Amino acid sequence: MVMQNQKTFYQNVLENISDGVAFVDLNLKVTYWNKAAERITGFGAKEVLGRSCRDEILCHVDAEGNELCTSGCRLEAAASQEESKSQEAYLHHKDGHRVPVSIRVISAKDEEGRAVGYIEVFNENPWREVMSERLGLLERLALLDPLTQIANRRYLETKLSSKTQELRRGGAAFGVLFLDIDHFKKVNDTFGHAVGDQVIKSVASTLSVNSRPFDLAGRWGGEEFVV
Repeated sequence: MVMQNQKTFYQNVLENISDGVAFVDLNLKVTYWNKAAERITGFGAKEVLGRSCRDEILCHVDAEGNELCTSGCRLEAAASQEESKSQEAYLHHKDGHRVPVSIRVISAKDEEGRAVGYIEVFNENPWREVMSERLGLLERLALLDPLTQIANRRYLETKLSSKTQELRRGGAAFGVLFLDIDHFKKVNDTFGHAVGDQVIKSVASTLSVNSRPFDLAGRWGGEEFVV
């Protein structure tokens, strides 16, 4: 009874912490997926349990875009080290965009010290709350693009004008990225405008959640974006 109560206690702790927690066995099959992991990735436990992390569920990639699950598994590599180290990476959200996370992997062992699997702990970009507050302000000022929920062209033009004036007065330089989605017309023609809208929203979400507090990402128009 004591052991059962203890197990329930630890399970409740794991289900209520803010970090995503996944247990993976030696065959790289997911055996546990907590509520925070569901929230961060959009994938429910029923969609993940029993599947391999290499089944293109999360699609871990590093800052250079290298696929971590296929080019040398970081679970096995990190767990083989004596000290667990955090790694910055990106997860594939169920909605299609990428989510920046910090990942720590721990080797799970039985009472005799034999490896039985891996524990992966991951948490979201800490700037997300700041970005959420900014989006709320933009929405109140009617400066939010209705489809993508990021800054609209009106706000981008205002910000560009302000930054340019600061630069002329001898202020710090700034960078501008102008982006568009390749072959977007073909997406609309082949799959329809509803799918095209989902593609635009996915790209916008990726830009938004990967922006720092002092960055600004917005939709310029159509499939075009400015950061």
